[in-house]
Amino acid sequence: MVLHSIWERKYFDRLEEGVAYGKEFAAAKATEMAKQNGAVHIDLTINHEDIYAQANMIDKDIYIESHIEAIATEKPEWEREETEENFFVDTRNRGM
Repeated sequence: MVLHSIWERKYFDRLEEGVAYGKEFAAAKATEMAKQNGAVHIDLTINHEDIYAQANMIDKDIYIESHIEAIATEKPEWEREETEENFFVDTRNRGM
């Protein structure tokens, strides 16, 4: 199996090894790039899909490729502030 991205190409003897490495590598790169762009509170999503061809009426007969995608996101600062304690002042009990 060959795993490739714009950063590297590696060879693996087993599909499971390549997929595990690919997920870790994608997560690390997405996190690194998000931090370089100023993200602090990162939410990471990893998507993995194996693609197979169906031959001879057998499901998943021939392995074609795997797609691995890592997405690093962060809530906007204004949305994070709303969850902080005492952000909103409750005026109902203060006679206002």
